[in-house]
Amino acid sequence: MSSLKLASLLHLLSFILLSKAAFGDDPLLHICSSPDNFTTNDPFDKNLQQLAGNLSNETPTNGFSLGSRGQGPYEVYGLALCQVNVSYADCWSCVATASKEIQNRCPNSKGATIWYEKCLFKYRNENFFGHLDLHGVGLCSPNSVSESIVSFNETKINLLSQLAKETLRSQNLYAVGSSELNGGSDKLYGFTQCTRDISSLDCGVCLRFVFKKLSQYCDGKDGGRISSGSCSVRYEMYEFLNA
Repeated sequence: MSSLKLASLLHLLSFILLSKAAFGDDPLLHICSSPDNFTTNDPFDKNLQQLAGNLSNETPTNGFSLGSRGQGPYEVYGLALCQVNVSYADCWSCVATASKEIQNRCPNSKGATIWYEKCLFKYRNENFFGHLDLHGVGLCSPNSVSESIVSFNETKINLLSQLAKETLRSQNLYAVGSSELNGGSDKLYGFTQCTRDISSLDCGVCLRFVFKKLSQYCDGKDGGRISSGSCSVRYEMYEFLNA
């Protein structure tokens, strides 16, 4: 991808930095992305409810699902993604909750995205499948690393770079791993993930973008995460996933 195209993509980010305390059962962030509204119980609303139910039921099988319902001006497109290694039950619960909560937070909007700790849910009144979505949310630990920042950053960069390479080779576009810190007395855990509607090439673009933001906003912190509408990167000094 050309540097000009990448630069214009970077300019699209709507980025919000949150405290690590935001982790939990509440949404990390939501975006009401469409200026168009529908009327309650009109065909678009009914299609959205049916699509949300389909995605809630289909996503837990392999952690990702997309689809559409309806035709013409009433057609709605939707996508759901669960975080790596989330259980079937937790994935189902997260997507079901997200699909309902986004309609409370963006009532009658024809386009919206919501991020939770364990899942992403978004819908639009136009086909967005295969298009990079760099709007998102970032979270950094309030705690600074206790060892050398230079050494920590080197380990972090090497780990996440390796996971990114594995992600691009993975059929499901994700990777999980860890690296030793402080001579093996500690470990750094990480994961990288892309939504499976985008190409491997665009997944690489997205991951490079969020790496840059992660380095910019969470430098020297012992944990951090950037999640956009198309990819996510996270690292912690504790095992937050069953790698």
